[in-house]
Amino acid sequence: MKGKDLSYELVETQPEYFDFSEGYPEKWNIPFELTEEEQENEGYVPMMNYIYPFWGAFQVPQDCRKKLVNTTIVQIDGKFYLGLTGGGMDMSWEICESFINLGYYPPTHFSRLPGMSGRGESAKDRRIIQCCNESLRIVAQWNTDRLRENEERFPKSKEAGVSK
Repeated sequence: MKGKDLSYELVETQPEYFDFSEGYPEKWNIPFELTEEEQENEGYVPMMNYIYPFWGAFQVPQDCRKKLVNTTIVQIDGKFYLGLTGGGMDMSWEICESFINLGYYPPTHFSRLPGMSGRGESAKDRRIIQCCNESLRIVAQWNTDRLRENEERFPKSKEAGVSK
């Protein structure tokens, strides 16, 4: 997917805590068919107790397996989230790549990518970095616009005595 085809919808989302140790499938489920082998290997079962929300009208793509990198999609109360299928290290690269593959600029929360094991050199990694930078640029622009709107709407607020 090219950068221009990505959605900015999720750039401000934050991770949320969710306890996956119980409640399957009553409280949460994996919203795509798993093969018998996938069920046995638990390759798409979340391992870490954090979820990353998809807003709006997200639909699980038919080819989601190709798009998920050490991640899975879970459904909780009718809403969809990205979950982690691995852990033990910083998974920011994989989380960002999964969001990009699913059609979204990655949330800025993950834009501080760790420099490890030669990451950042490949064409794929450079694309992830470019998408993270675009997420940061758009959020910076949105915040600049919000600041300007507040200052125009409430000009006396500058007299409040808060230093810069």
